[in-house]
Amino acid sequence: MAAAAVAAASRKRPVSAISHAGQTSRAGGAACGKDGHPKPDNVDALPQQPDRAGTPGFRAPEVLLHSMEQGTPVDMWATGVVFLGLLVRRYPVFQNTDRGDEAALLQIAALLGPARVQAAAERCRRTVTEIPSAEDLHTPTSFEELVAPSLRRAAAAYPSERARLDAALELVLMMMDPDPTQRISAAEALERLKLRRRS
Repeated sequence: MAAAAVAAASRKRPVSAISHAGQTSRAGGAACGKDGHPKPDNVDALPQQPDRAGTPGFRAPEVLLHSMEQGTPVDMWATGVVFLGLLVRRYPVFQNTDRGDEAALLQIAALLGPARVQAAAERCRRTVTEIPSAEDLHTPTSFEELVAPSLRRAAAAYPSERARLDAALELVLMMMDPDPTQRISAAEALERLKLRRRS
């Protein structure tokens, strides 16, 4: 499967490295601030850690990027992954690997495109380096290739339902926008579903 091949590729070569804007470090019992000057060795001076809650394979890019700005969009991402799995009859969509957050980001980049993951990282004030290109991964690396078999099955079995499936996949892409500021909200998603029912 594509995600498994991506995970295998990540074991053969370095995967993305995440650097944090204003990253703090500890040395000799002191923490360093954004300006590089030591801070007193107390609890308040320690680097603040982002929340990394969530099930592997369903974590949003901002969680994998260790962003401090996490909110309800992480739930929309996870819902989108579940929805996509149902539509394409694939579980899990993203393989859980022992390579950590960087390998998970690599799988998202393979599915949605490295440029979109890079842009999301910049929005989260992070930098992602060494994301392999599609050619380097040697595996189907697009959303279109993942959903193509389901589209063919649906077209053959339910020709009149193709428009509904297209609309569902469009909604999934909105739920799985790597940029949390652009990701559709629950209220917006429900409104789109209501409009589809009326039409």
